[in-house]
Amino acid sequence: MERVRNHLHHHWHFYLAAIVGGLIFMGTGLSGPLRTLAAGDGFFFVYLAAAATAVYRIDVKGLKKSAAFEDEGILVVILIALVVIGISSLAIITVLREKHAPAPWAMALALAGAPLGWMALHTIATFHYANLFYGQSGRAKAHPGPQGLAFKDTKEPGIWEFLYFAFTVGMTAQTSDTEVSNTQMRRAVLGHSVVSFFYNTAIIAMAVNAVVSAAS
Repeated sequence: MERVRNHLHHHWHFYLAAIVGGLIFMGTGLSGPLRTLAAGDGFFFVYLAAAATAVYRIDVKGLKKSAAFEDEGILVVILIALVVIGISSLAIITVLREKHAPAPWAMALALAGAPLGWMALHTIATFHYANLFYGQSGRAKAHPGPQGLAFKDTKEPGIWEFLYFAFTVGMTAQTSDTEVSNTQMRRAVLGHSVVSFFYNTAIIAMAVNAVVSAAS
């Protein structure tokens, strides 16, 4: 029970976003894929807003302190996020492929979901990388020092370094000037890269559909 409380406490911004998304889904008067789009956009927006406050608030000391708890149950968070992103992406494609061109507000709702979901995915990856790096696992205690990532000229990376790394992987599928130095981190980077590839491909497909819908 204590672990559940710790998980909810340290991932409150994620579950707050999930609650807001759920309320929008149940409370809006929209129907079909538009309701799903509105809920997905609400989820992404609230999560990103909460994450932005954390980015400007947290320092290296804070990252070290929270790392032991933040990554508990991270698979649950990642799975929920991937499900939301997947459903939202399907809803976007459904709206854009309708026989009649969607209303401008519906088009805006659909197109907003793609970049919001993209940013949410890489923001979740950012915090996961930070927690893997500073997390007090058995390996970290046995082998003190950098855990899996080596940033050039930076011994104790802050959240901006992890943002840089996560979004670089998400945009280019490369690690740039950052060295990945253990198996656990390589697994995380591999999973992130694969998901990013398919999501980036989906975004291109959405853009093509949007152009076709606007022209028809």
